[in-house]
Amino acid sequence: MTAIREYAKSIHANLAGFLPSQPLGNSSNVGDLYSIGTFNKSNIEKIGSIYNFGGEPQELHSTKKAEQLSLQSATGVKATSKLKGNAPTIPGSSLGVDEAGITVEFQSNTSYLFVAEGLSYKEPVNMPAFLTSARTAIGKVDPRQIGFNSLWLVMRIAEVDRYTLALAKSRAAVFEVGASGSVTALGLSDLASAEASLKLARTHNLQYSVLSSKGSGIFFFAKKVEVGGAIRAYTPVGGYWPPNKSARRASFEDLSGDDVKAFLDAL
Repeated sequence: MTAIREYAKSIHANLAGFLPSQPLGNSSNVGDLYSIGTFNKSNIEKIGSIYNFGGEPQELHSTKKAEQLSLQSATGVKATSKLKGNAPTIPGSSLGVDEAGITVEFQSNTSYLFVAEGLSYKEPVNMPAFLTSARTAIGKVDPRQIGFNSLWLVMRIAEVDRYTLALAKSRAAVFEVGASGSVTALGLSDLASAEASLKLARTHNLQYSVLSSKGSGIFFFAKKVEVGGAIRAYTPVGGYWPPNKSARRASFEDLSGDDVKAFLDAL
């Protein structure tokens, strides 16, 4: 188990089926198509959008659900705050006396920290029209782009105004942040603040980190596409690839536990 898998599992559990967009730092959009593979080697690949295959653009509706979201691994996260005007107490700290700051120490290779503000969701206003458009577009996807993989359609996305994420790579990883403005003290809940004039002071043994960044489409909610098996017609006939004539029978199913496991295994 790795920190990124623990993070993805936590997002899936706490955001009702959403998953982090891949690769980390990239955005997902409603209508994106993901190829999720387990054949020989697990992999995740965005093969485009239904709008690349003739899908009709759809109006989206945005709903703001919460102002702040904070998640961290159950164990292995130790945070030490520093007041402005005080010398740092942690050996190796890069924080100056005139800075407030926080040092986060990760004690496991599965430890992570995520803090965000301004959480909102986007989805099509007319879901039936969106699915009709998706069925037509999916029929134009070249089967070679999918092979024996599963095809997922992004139905909804989640966005945040700003977020901070740190994933440990090994034990003794460190994520240290300073604030040199008018802030006198800094805590975990402030790590996504736009008002704190945050700066990255030090990192050590992290596999990924981002500080107080905009988070457009950082999470996605998808359904699995089923097209009567024809979308996996992987054998050329007469030297050409036959068109997918069963696209009109495409259906969209909830992701199973095995589907989510395949996604996590690829991280």
